[in-house]
Amino acid sequence: MSGRTDNETGMPGDGPTSYEIGFLLRGAHQRAAAAFSTALAPLGIEGRHFAVLNQLDRAPRSQRQLIDLIGSDKASMVRLVDDLEAKGLVRRDPAPGDRRVRAVTLTEHGTMVLSQARDTARDVAAGLLTHMKPDDQEELTRLLGEFLRGQHPGR
Repeated sequence: MSGRTDNETGMPGDGPTSYEIGFLLRGAHQRAAAAFSTALAPLGIEGRHFAVLNQLDRAPRSQRQLIDLIGSDKASMVRLVDDLEAKGLVRRDPAPGDRRVRAVTLTEHGTMVLSQARDTARDVAAGLLTHMKPDDQEELTRLLGEFLRGQHPGR
């Protein structure tokens, strides 16, 4: 006997127990991050770079805004923006209305790399879920979105 209990029946089973959600989410993240990292390497960026570029496509942002949007800390964000600037993907411009603040803005090259990275992300996501039925893929995506909205109600 495995010592586990089936979540629906309460009977011994081989499925994960309800307290293992953290392990499952971490394992899923590690699998997805590894696949994404490998796929992004030819573009010269990492997942953390993609996260910033993806936010900048909507509008230029201050580093403070990027920290809040991505869930980073100040020191890490400074290094991230430095990396992206060195790669020619972003530039720091004076922010309208507050000359003390620098707005991080996508360059033309950054826009091109972001477009390629989004295509890569779609391909990776499709590959990660290929073993699942389309309805299950949609349900997983919906449930994960719902899970994350629970952390930030109203999003």
